[in-house]
Formats: sequence, structure tokens, C-alpha cells
Amino acid sequence: MRDLVANTVMMLALLGCGGDKVSGERGEIDMEILNRCALPTEPIIIFTATWCGTCKTLKQRMSSQRIAFHEIDAEKNGEMFSCAGGKYYPWLLVEGRVVNIASGQALEKALKPYATR
Repeated sequence: MRDLVANTVMMLALLGCGGDKVSGERGEIDMEILNRCALPTEPIIIFTATWCGTCKTLKQRMSSQRIAFHEIDAEKNGEMFSCAGGKYYPWLLVEGRVVNIASGQALEKALKPYATR
């Protein structure tokens, strides 16, 4: 996984996209946390647990709004979860930044640009 991220960053640098930010579909993606934690370079990453009801609700909400996201099982990828600053489930990163899911306004603001309906 780390090789994939390193290769992606190197390819972006060769294409003239270098630096620690990469232009995403909706803005700048902060690459620092993605590189440090070997995370995928998807705009929206959600760490979940199979038993987490809030995780299921958030995933359903994003799916119903046709918001694409990359899901990572935090229990199977504990080191990655910890590296990304994970403290609770779901742990949501949008463009490499942590989104406080307890704040409805922050969540809505972060996801709105990605909703297709």
C-alpha cells in the first residue's frame, strides 16, 4: 500500500502536481496525512467498524446522495486508523482533513460539494 501511495505521489510530481496538495475533484487534497498513513488518495475516506450503527447510517446517507467514498475497516487496519488520528467510529476524512461527524453543520458542509442529488 505504501508503495502505491509513494508511486502515486511521484507520478503526480512528475506531472507537475507536486507539493503536499493535489487538486481533487472538489478542491485541494491535503497529502500529508495520506502519505504519512499510507492512505488511498480518495477525496472521502471513512473508517468504520462492522458493529457500528452510526457508521452504517453515515454510509447509507452518503450512498443515498451518491457520494463516493473509500471505506476502511478500522478494526482490521488499526495501525492506519491510529495514524490518521482515529478516536471514534466513524472517523471521516474529507480531502485529507478530519470532519467532526457530531457537528451536523460541519458534516453537511464537508459532504455537500460531493452530493449529486
